[in-house]
Amino acid sequence: MKAKNNNRLVFILLGAVAGAVIGGIIWTFMRVMHLLIELLWDYIPGVVHIPGYTILICLLGGIIIGIIQKKYGPCPDDLHQVMAKYKKDGRYPYNNVLIMLIAALMPLIFGGAIGPEAGLTGVIVGLCC
Repeated sequence: MKAKNNNRLVFILLGAVAGAVIGGIIWTFMRVMHLLIELLWDYIPGVVHIPGYTILICLLGGIIIGIIQKKYGPCPDDLHQVMAKYKKDGRYPYNNVLIMLIAALMPLIFGGAIGPEAGLTGVIVGLCC
């Protein structure tokens, strides 16, 4: 009985540590996203006046996103794709978490009309698996 309680305690502690690490990664992602959005869309245009700045930044973002898509394939997966993979396989691959984070960040900082949950779903599920 004592071993069973110790195992439960270890399981709870490991879950808490894993949750804290995953939460820290997601918080860092959100903070970096906020800082880069502020830099690209508030600070730089306030300091440097470049004609067509918005178009240039969106074009640069499209090029970067295109390069990522060409090199790593379609990423990040949306919620439906993530859940379908998880239900089918019982897990979600986490070997490219850094690429998934970068691919999720790019549309957000370059003006995409999506929310952060669009790309973070795969990252969170991958880290939790």
